[in-house]
This record gives sequence, C-alpha cells and structure tokens, in this order.
Amino acid sequence: MHAVAQNVAVFNCYSIKSAVYTIDPNQARLQQGQLEHLGQPNALFTVQDDGRPPESTELPAVDLQSVAGTLATTIGRRLNGLAVSAVSHRIVHGGTRFREPVIAPPQILNELRSVAPLSPTYLPNELSLIEAFAER
Repeated sequence: MHAVAQNVAVFNCYSIKSAVYTIDPNQARLQQGQLEHLGQPNALFTVQDDGRPPESTELPAVDLQSVAGTLATTIGRRLNGLAVSAVSHRIVHGGTRFREPVIAPPQILNELRSVAPLSPTYLPNELSLIEAFAER
C-alpha cells in the first residue's frame, strides 16, 4: 500500500498570538499565518503565501466552530485548489501522559480537558478549535 501525499494545516497556539502553517508532503511551507486574540470578539487571522500580499480576516465570532469554518475557507481559497487533508495542533500542555504526538479521538480530548487547569489560558480554546475542525 502506498501513502497518499497530503497537505497539512499546522496550528501552534500560544499566548495571545498563534501560528498557522500549511505544509506540503515534503514539509515545504505553502502558507504561514497568524491568529490573534483567538476566542475573543476582536480576533484576527492573517495569512501569507508566496507571490501574494497578506490577507487579514476579522473573526468576530467567539464561537470557535464558526472561526474554524472561516479559517478553513480562507486557507483553502489561498491554496488555489489544493486540499488540506489533515489538521495538526501543538498542544501547550498535555499533562504527564501526553509527551509524544497522538491522534486525538474524543477519549483523548476528554483526557486533555481534565488537565486544562494546568494551562487555562491556552488549552480550553485549543481543544475547542480541535473539536471544531474535527466536525468539518
């Protein structure tokens, strides 16, 4: 069986600003972006790719399901027909159990939710964003 080449959107949520990258199967960066004030009414998403000026999109909704839809639409439109096959998230704090990358089905998300008090500024929003993308 051969692996299928896929483009991946990578989210690295930290502090008030979060980095977003879209990479191809060879790990070449197709896009880079920044999320500011995620989960707040003044959130902003700015994306940049080669050869075009940056595009900024206001994210007035604090509902992360709506935000995920806007992010997916903006990323997809700027990829000119290339598909994003997976979304990767860097979790700020996984407690003592999660120290390596894992696929995050609901039971893993529930375990991560139980350690949210270790990172109350980041982890709740990140988990909401993961769930929102999983539903897309």
